[in-house]
This record gives sequence, structure tokens and C-alpha cells, in this order.
Amino acid sequence: MKAGSWKTLLYLKGKTQGIKLCIDPEHFLDDKRAPICKEKFELYIMPRNGLVIWPKSGRASMMELKPRAIADAEIYVIEVGFGYGDKVNGKLPGEFYVANMFREVVVSDSEWWDATAASKVAFFFEKSDDLKENKGIISQNIEIGKTFISKKDVGKVHKIDGEGESGDETGEGKEKLLAPPPPKIEPNIPTTTVPPVRYINNPDYQTGSNEEENPNTYTPGKWWAWGLFVGFIIGSLLGTVIIGGIFYVLRRTVYGFWYRGMYKRYGCDASGTTGGITGVGFGNTTTGAITVGGTTGGATTAGTTGGTTGSSTTTGGASTIAM
Repeated sequence: MKAGSWKTLLYLKGKTQGIKLCIDPEHFLDDKRAPICKEKFELYIMPRNGLVIWPKSGRASMMELKPRAIADAEIYVIEVGFGYGDKVNGKLPGEFYVANMFREVVVSDSEWWDATAASKVAFFFEKSDDLKENKGIISQNIEIGKTFISKKDVGKVHKIDGEGESGDETGEGKEKLLAPPPPKIEPNIPTTTVPPVRYINNPDYQTGSNEEENPNTYTPGKWWAWGLFVGFIIGSLLGTVIIGGIFYVLRRTVYGFWYRGMYKRYGCDASGTTGGITGVGFGNTTTGAITVGGTTGGATTAGTTGGTTGSSTTTGGASTIAM
């Protein structure tokens, strides 16, 4: 890219997992070697997760990049560029940005990047077929471009030379594209404290003279494993018996709704508490009169005098027997 603002359209397949953009990588102008990214000067784009991680600060922005309706083999587009925002003194802010198909944009929040360094970028993809064939990357600002298929085929470079249109001028950046200093190596100072004995989780490691004396090793003589299993079985059976016994003793309370339903439909006491006698225990009584042959049209009265007397009358063609 030429120094200044630029934008690039990436035509991605739905299966694309991630993209890495390196700013001013090493070996950028070398056609014999693949570019090497500088630490903390990498911009990560994860379309399926809707996540953009900015260089240096590591701050992340969330945005829907891949529409949910796009299948793995279908194509969608995102825009990646440099130089976005309101102009300051006639110059665009030197910030990177990422935009989706719905013109939603997320922008980095640095102290502006150097335009010359930001014009040297390298895109890395997880798979060689993540881009649309022949039209994966489109930009009017590309001055020189090259494609590496894989690290083992570095010599097979597809190179593009073009004039490239110049973008708008960007402000002077304060971000320094310098690799961070290597970590300081502290001296290894020995301590006077005796370190504790470390027990390795390995049956071959013995802490005692006898294998059965080692608390970390299981042997057939140790019964605790079987004890856990047998205890579980006994506890389950005992719990079932205790709960079943409580339900049996309190069955007229626990299953009262069912007993009342049986009495209402069939006229019997299903609990067996009253020996199956109809109505007992539910507040109802029975009568001693049995009607045979029809409906009585009157009333029959029987009494007892010095013994048992039975009488029979017929009223309206029906016979009533009093007991």
C-alpha cells in the first residue's frame, strides 16, 4: 500500500475461523522468505466469534462479522482498513478499522500509527481455501502484492505489481513499531528452606520398602474401593425399605386422593384398612333395605315384639323386604 489511508475488501467463506494481520512484518520485501510478525503488532479477526483483537493494547471489540444465515461454503465480505474517523487539521486519524456487511465499524484506540509502517501489512489465513477463488482480496490501494500458499512452497510466489491509488493523508502517529525488549533474566538464588517431598502419581514409585505401605498405591489388600461400592448398594436398599415402610404406614394419608377416587368410582375401600367394607372411614353409612323387582311406591314398616318379626307388603307392583 502507499503511505496514507487504505481499505481492503476480504471475500471470505463461511467456514473461515480466523485472520491475522501483521503490521510491518520482518522480511516484508523478501520474496524468498515468508513474513514474520512482530510481537504485539498483530491484529486478529475471528469472524465466527464476532471478535476483533487490536494490536499492542490487546483490547477486543465485538461485532457480528459473519451473518448467521451464511453457510460454510457461501461467501460474505468484510472490510479492513487504515485511517478512519473525523479529520483533524485535514488529516484522518491513523487508526485501523474493521467493518461488516451492514456498515457497522469498530476502530482501534491507539495513539495513531505511523502511516509508512501501517502501509506494510500481511494477511494470514488458517486454510488456503478460506478466501473466494481469484477474488479473495480486493483493494484499489495495493501497490505491490504477493501470495504465499504455504510455508513449504515459499518459492512459489504469485506477485502483483500495480500503481495503487493513494488514500487520504493520515496524521502523524506516536505508536512506535519496535519489538518489546526481551524479558529480564533473574538470577537463580538458592534458598535455605528444604523443599518438601514430592509424591509422584505413579504406581511404580514407592515411598516405603513394601508396596502395601505406600498410601498412594492401590493393592488388592486395600478394601476401601469395594467398601465404597458395597456401601452404596446397601445404603440404596436400606433407604428404599425405610421410605417404603413410611409410605405403607401412612398410606391413607399419602395415597388418600387415590383411595377416595376408588371409593367414589367403585364404592370400595382400596386401602384394605377397613377390610374392604364400603363407606367405612369416609364418613358414609349403609342401609339395610334391599329393593327387588322395581321401585317402591310406598313405605314398609317392620317392628320387633318379643322376638323377630318379618313382614312383607306389596305396593304398586313392587316387593319390599324389611330385615
